[in-house]
Amino acid sequence: MKCVLILFVIAVAVFAAPSEGEEDAWASFKGRHGKRYNGTEEHRRRGNFNINKARIDSHNRRHDHGGASFRMGTNKYSDMTPEEFAQTMNGFKHGGAADQRTRQARVTVEATAVTSIDWRTKGAVTPVKDQGRCGSCYSFSALGALEGQNFNKTGKLVNLSEQNIVDCTLSYGNNGCNGGSMTTVFKYVKANNGVDTTATYPYKGVVAATCGFNSANVGATATGYVLLPVSEASLQTAVATIGPVSVAIDASQPSFQQYKSGIYYDPLCTSTKLTHGVLVVGFGTANGTDYWLVKNSWGTSWGEQGYFRLAPIAVAVFAAPNEGEKDEWTSFKGRHRKRYNGTEEHRRRGNFNSNKARIDSHNKRHDHGGASFRLGVNEFSDMSPEEFAQTMNGFKPSGVADQSPRQARAAASTTTSVTSIDWRTLGAVTPVKAQGRCGSCYSFASMGALESHNFIKTGKLVTLSEQNIIDCTIAYGNYGCNGGSMATVYKYVKANSGVDTGASYPYKGAVSDSCEFNPANVGASITTYVLVPKNEAALQAAVATIGPVSVAIDTSLPSFQLYKSGIYYDPLCSSTKVTHGMLVVGFGTENGTDYWLIKNSYGASWGEQGYLRLARNKNNHCGVASYASYPIV
Repeated sequence: MKCVLILFVIAVAVFAAPSEGEEDAWASFKGRHGKRYNGTEEHRRRGNFNINKARIDSHNRRHDHGGASFRMGTNKYSDMTPEEFAQTMNGFKHGGAADQRTRQARVTVEATAVTSIDWRTKGAVTPVKDQGRCGSCYSFSALGALEGQNFNKTGKLVNLSEQNIVDCTLSYGNNGCNGGSMTTVFKYVKANNGVDTTATYPYKGVVAATCGFNSANVGATATGYVLLPVSEASLQTAVATIGPVSVAIDASQPSFQQYKSGIYYDPLCTSTKLTHGVLVVGFGTANGTDYWLVKNSWGTSWGEQGYFRLAPIAVAVFAAPNEGEKDEWTSFKGRHRKRYNGTEEHRRRGNFNSNKARIDSHNKRHDHGGASFRLGVNEFSDMSPEEFAQTMNGFKPSGVADQSPRQARAAASTTTSVTSIDWRTLGAVTPVKAQGRCGSCYSFASMGALESHNFIKTGKLVTLSEQNIIDCTIAYGNYGCNGGSMATVYKYVKANSGVDTGASYPYKGAVSDSCEFNPANVGASITTYVLVPKNEAALQAAVATIGPVSVAIDTSLPSFQLYKSGIYYDPLCSSTKVTHGMLVVGFGTENGTDYWLIKNSYGASWGEQGYLRLARNKNNHCGVASYASYPIV
């Protein structure tokens, strides 16, 4: 049962100015939602908006070509990152004993022949409300169910006070604006002999200093609550015969944040990681697709006037993983020699399952022409996207080294008639290496370039020491395993009169206690370095006529983490937020699509035997030309 688990019922160009269209979209968004920012916040919020807008446009193109069952749209949350949104707006927390041990309240519900119902048409549902920037969804979900049941019993639709719940259920185990559970609310209402009306205890969206409940203002009471069997058939019967039902769903996906219309189905939506309390007020079928009709608490500007339709997928929520899932997980652990202890295995398996769902969904799109590259399981598939980005992305612009040394800037030609080249075939590229769990990509990108340029000058391909770089460039402004820049490496190598060979100073993937450079073991040296002009034509000319070039690109997206093959193009990839150092070793064209051929430092099991093909001549896609540089030997 995708997305639903616990059921309750109450008895761009790099430095270009924004286009006119972008300006208009941003101005319209701010005006429509009354947004005001100060100082740097506007820049940050606009960046979030642009990323969300790109996500929306990309998704809607898929929808328009039959690749998605729902549309996305900008709303008042479009200036928030998905992480910020989830942290602020998702407030469901399991109620522990209230959710799991109340067996005396559990009932069996038989199947129903009813195929559609909408309790709004029967007068049992109050207008859509807005929880604001408070994680109080559980209170809206629970009181929505109580409002419906109270109407069914009394014939009166009374608006009940979510503020009463936010303020007064802390001692019962809820956490005010930091989340809670619907069953805990029901326990409180029963023990408290009721909950006040909204009119007498209005919503503020923050926790008051004291509970303001007044027994003279009670709008409804409850004698108990019911936990439904965990199945969609039971939920359907309850909604059909009893009334609206409180549920918890996974609302953590960016697609849910920006949902606009249609029947919501996202293959990454989980049935176990439940984050948000909502209210099922009906169900039905549209164009042959079944759906749940669900009331949200984010105001009427979100979704379908505050509602969404959710696709039901009949699976047993608490069933053991199927044999295929077990085999895939076992195979992954064996292939990549993974060992976990205690709770870590559960967490890692959850990451793996989410990534596997992402891979399968993306590859279906690829197979229907909706993507130019494929994803696949690799050694990073047990990591969350956030953990991967934090661990594996280590490029940090160096400021002066990347921006100031005009004396190092080449006056070489910025155009070329060469249409393809691969420096591997010319013997100028060492085998793919692996940086491990160390943010040292900058050392691999710079040493890769120096290895190649040293070969071009001397005819000898010498493997150089990345460990020398991470141990010895901290005084120059790099950060060991926590990132650095290629330009800073070049400054060090020039000042140091060289860098040791990989054989004499082997890679450990951790910073040593001291720099162990030995001038007797130098494998290459440089006279200076060149910053390539920040455009793809200049980068192409440099790669074609001079040799491999160090670059930095945006690798923060899950699609990069799981890249397997093809020409990588993700519309969410930023041309300004570059995170990872790599080495361009060539370029070419396949089936009419231009690409850069790029060497990574994640080992040969990632991508195309350790390489990436990145879309070329696509407005500096992923920022590939923003920080290009190479050494002069």
